[in-house]
Amino acid sequence: MFEGCKQNKACHYAIIKKRVKKYFLFYSSFILIGWFFIFPSRAFAHFPANDKNVTVVMHVKPDDSPISGQPVTLYFLVNDPDHPFKLSQCDCNLAITEQGKQIFSQSLHMQAETKPSIWEIQVPFNFPKKDTYKIELIGNPVDSAVFQPFVVSWDFTVTQSPEEPFPLQKTLLFLVSGVGIGIVILIVLFLTGTVLKKRK
Repeated sequence: MFEGCKQNKACHYAIIKKRVKKYFLFYSSFILIGWFFIFPSRAFAHFPANDKNVTVVMHVKPDDSPISGQPVTLYFLVNDPDHPFKLSQCDCNLAITEQGKQIFSQSLHMQAETKPSIWEIQVPFNFPKKDTYKIELIGNPVDSAVFQPFVVSWDFTVTQSPEEPFPLQKTLLFLVSGVGIGIVILIVLFLTGTVLKKRK
């Protein structure tokens, strides 16, 4: 491995640097791939639902992964390709049920005066506990010529609670990162020890 360097100290360290860089890049790629699979892109975490030609996208802030008992905001974006959707022209209602029991219902037409946003509908809420909730949005146009009526729903599962401040995803990430860093350190120590033996 180091025969060509003989007793050249600079040559030895150049080889070490090259090898460490090689393994560092390899395990950095390994960690990044692990990150990708553990934390898939949040852009794909939004939830679309369709009723005929109308598509409604739901986003739950923060990160589409709320913690029970903590305030969140439900965002909805309505797209009707035939007629532009306007909340001010919609008799909209949002209902949330848990285990078949309705725990929330709110008329949304009063929100027409809120500040402009890409999300036409914004509703604050608090999921009381870890469970699967049915979120249903019903929209009826004030004028039938404005847009077609729609009914969309989502089965949304809350998996985190305040007593779980360190989710499984973060644990897996630290495990992957720790293993990768540990391997790099072991490689550095091994190569350094090999150089010292060769120089004796």
